[in-house]
Amino acid sequence: MPRPLSPASPPAPFRPDRRSLLAGLAAAAISPALPALAAPRILVARPATLALRAPKDTPVLAFDGAVPGPLLRLRRGETLPLRFENRTDQPLSLHWSGMRIDNRHDGVAGLTQPAVAPGGAIEFGLTPPDPGLFVYRPAVPGKTGDLVARGLAGLAVVEEADPPPVDADLVLGVSDWLLDDAGRIATPPLAVLNGGRLGNVLTVEGRPRAAEAVLPRRARVRLRLANLAPARVMTLRISGAKAYVAAVDGHPTDVFEPLHSAFPLGPGNRIELFLAMPAEAGAEVVLSARVGNGFEIVRLRTSEALSAIAELPLAPLPTNDRLPAEIKLQSALRTNFTIEGGPRPGLPEPLPWHVNGSPGTLARDRYLFNVGRGRPVVMTIANRTALPQTVHVHGHAFRVLHALDDGWDPYWLDTVTVPDGKTVRIAFVADNPGRWLIASAVHDRMDQGLYGWFEVK
Repeated sequence: MPRPLSPASPPAPFRPDRRSLLAGLAAAAISPALPALAAPRILVARPATLALRAPKDTPVLAFDGAVPGPLLRLRRGETLPLRFENRTDQPLSLHWSGMRIDNRHDGVAGLTQPAVAPGGAIEFGLTPPDPGLFVYRPAVPGKTGDLVARGLAGLAVVEEADPPPVDADLVLGVSDWLLDDAGRIATPPLAVLNGGRLGNVLTVEGRPRAAEAVLPRRARVRLRLANLAPARVMTLRISGAKAYVAAVDGHPTDVFEPLHSAFPLGPGNRIELFLAMPAEAGAEVVLSARVGNGFEIVRLRTSEALSAIAELPLAPLPTNDRLPAEIKLQSALRTNFTIEGGPRPGLPEPLPWHVNGSPGTLARDRYLFNVGRGRPVVMTIANRTALPQTVHVHGHAFRVLHALDDGWDPYWLDTVTVPDGKTVRIAFVADNPGRWLIASAVHDRMDQGLYGWFEVK
């Protein structure tokens, strides 16, 4: 649903037929009250078309006819009744990437619940314990890569109880698409999928051009970004203003300025930035991705008006008190997630993906490990392949450990990229009971076996 803009700010020209992604300015700085929750919110997956490359539209799959799907806004700790309807010809599920929700609703077909058959539906209540930005998409091992590559992904925002005041709140999903010469979604050979489906068309909120908006001078801006690409790691850069990181993968962090105003964003990663617009009228702030010759994601311009909250500092987000203040590593269960396979120099075909020596399976007796609820876990993710590997952990948030177990990075993640030939260790508290997937965030690799699962009892 579109969010209102002040009269001083013309509507962003991208996607006028869908929601506007900017919050109201000045008096409309705080999010409008959410409606009372009564009847289920219906979310429908069905075929649609998207204008990706002229002169023909591209057939895609979409939630509620939109790509990305409709922006869902929820309240922390409150239950949103949902009804998911599958009007495609493929079995589907609905995974809430990054949400530490009830395992029954994590949406991994064959592990946490059955797939929703074509023509079928499922109803459930979604109760997010953490505020932040999250991604919803299918998780059907063996089919996820193709489903996401055809457009099935959307964003959900869980609001803080007391969000900091801003002039504009932008929520943007960035993706890429691999199209053939006819403008249709390409189906590459298995060897290409093994390495990851890199697209040839980039989009912001489903359109192959930057989002644009006019804001008051010295406006306070909250910019929430999600990488919805099937495989691409994007390095983002901002010019024209200083940007400060306020949250990573949905979880607040101490506000810090990224090195050289640039930051990487792997598949499935989310980041929230705060920035102050320049004091001069007509000044521009541009966020772009280092892809090819560069791709602009958002272009902001200042008007003659002055922000009503210009004197307010860029405050950090409230701390998430549902995450532990520390992780007691000395009592942790220690385990491994060793990745092997993929393309190798001198081999005509890529090797199968393996985790700890075998391809992934959902068989009940083939878990990576099981652990008692509340126990810390330290996992060593060893990438013994020739490609960077992006790994997503379901149902939990983790810290990336320093090399000597003497500390951790100052933010929580649910998705981490491990460079080729390198090792990363992560730590989390296994506080969410159920069976949880650990898988490649490059979904075509997950479909070919790059995953495992663990159980919290």
